[in-house]
Amino acid sequence: MPLTRVRDLVRHASRHGYLVASFQVHGAEEVQAVVNAAEAARAPAIIAVDEQDSALLAHDITLSV
Repeated sequence: MPLTRVRDLVRHASRHGYLVASFQVHGAEEVQAVVNAAEAARAPAIIAVDEQDSALLAHDITLSV
């Protein structure tokens, strides 16, 4: 699934009657686990990173996951 604006994702989910889960992650391994699970379920997911943890996740690494 491509990267999408949260607003557009939630709007689509509301119109089509499905849930979008949000996951608070604290490292690259957790990001990878969420992405793998979402892909396996063929379901969208929101990956949330705390500002304090953002230094642990380089932007380019997160996007490549």
